[in-house]
Amino acid sequence: MKNGYKINFVSGTIILTKAFCTQASEKGSEAYNTLMGLKNELPHMRFITRNAARKTRGLTYEKMKKFIACQNDSDVLLIQFEKVKELAKGQGGNAYQNVKRWFMQTFPNYKDIPSFDEVGNLTSDFGRKPQTRIFPIEQTVPAEKREEQKTA
Repeated sequence: MKNGYKINFVSGTIILTKAFCTQASEKGSEAYNTLMGLKNELPHMRFITRNAARKTRGLTYEKMKKFIACQNDSDVLLIQFEKVKELAKGQGGNAYQNVKRWFMQTFPNYKDIPSFDEVGNLTSDFGRKPQTRIFPIEQTVPAEKREEQKTA
């Protein structure tokens, strides 16, 4: 991170170094202007410090599994977790890193304090992304392309 920040489009974050944050705290400084430019250009991105990016140190499969087991739809999530573990073995490289990446993308706020309703049910979804929807081909392919496909 030569310039004090790193943009991670996969996780939707901009990781800032501590030194860059200190420099950016002075209004009008070059770091401040850079930070405001990033904020305006990429409003959907979250800003995190480098230390916050390393908050997952010590995250094991067992800890992931226990966390997932506490979720409201844990039965489905545990099946997904096991499938991701199996798929990661065939993807090459470090299988654990692939599983961890999936876990952190699925539960980006997993370190947050949970909240419960009056009955004791977990109400926080830990920032989980909504399920991916699969659209029929009619909705994803323009009408003229569908006509070409039918005539071919």
